[in-house]
Amino acid sequence: CEGRGTTFLITLPSATESTAALQGPSPKTEARGACQHPILLVEDEPQVREVLATVLARQGYHVIEAADGREALTKTSDLGLPIELVITDLVMPGIGGRQLVETLRRSRNGLRALYISGYEEQASRFSNETAVSSFLRKPFSVLDLLAEVRNLLTRE
Repeated sequence: CEGRGTTFLITLPSATESTAALQGPSPKTEARGACQHPILLVEDEPQVREVLATVLARQGYHVIEAADGREALTKTSDLGLPIELVITDLVMPGIGGRQLVETLRRSRNGLRALYISGYEEQASRFSNETAVSSFLRKPFSVLDLLAEVRNLLTRE
């Protein structure tokens, strides 16, 4: 319909710097610097494990996947890799995440752990964790995951 509505003309100044410089480094750039050792990902839900492994691999991390604690122990003993970080669900059939990490830490000094769980009551158990462990409550964003991985891998 002619003659109805409002027309706006917006004029923006031209950019003097590239937008990439204004946005800062991307999470991908930051994550690659911390990626020296494989990450062990232990999650009993196949779809969740696949998504997490894909996200981490796209950031340049070498991801070793396991469906449960037993498989994780088998893979780590067979491979003999210097795993620096374990990302594990807390509640799994058989060996739970906390027991898995405690077992792995007996032979891997300084092993860092990122515990993940959808159970709210699990979060309170990690309020006083050491600098080598952290907790993310499911569901979490990709950015939160990558930030926590980066944070754990760069902590002293």
